[in-house]
Amino acid sequence: MRVIWSELAEAQLERSIAFVSILWGEATGQQLLRESRRISRLLALHPRLGHPEPLLAERPQGYRSIVIGRYNKLIYFITEKEVRIAALWDTRRAPEALTDEVG
Repeated sequence: MRVIWSELAEAQLERSIAFVSILWGEATGQQLLRESRRISRLLALHPRLGHPEPLLAERPQGYRSIVIGRYNKLIYFITEKEVRIAALWDTRRAPEALTDEVG
């Protein structure tokens, strides 16, 4: 399957990498990037790897999530031919703010 990142998810990943790089160093930021790429490759092979996302259970897309690093959660859904990455949540934020971001 193909993995497609939304513009929102890409922007959130870039912000997270920049934030982590400032706080804990460039190497840690690059580690987050590598882990994101690794999870994307895994999702292409095993799209149901993540768990159903309880905060988005009422949405028709069937959102799933998988943790990346300590504080990030990759939010995605599966179509017939693609895995669509919808968002990258910083799990330290309020859940209501996170669910509002996903369309």
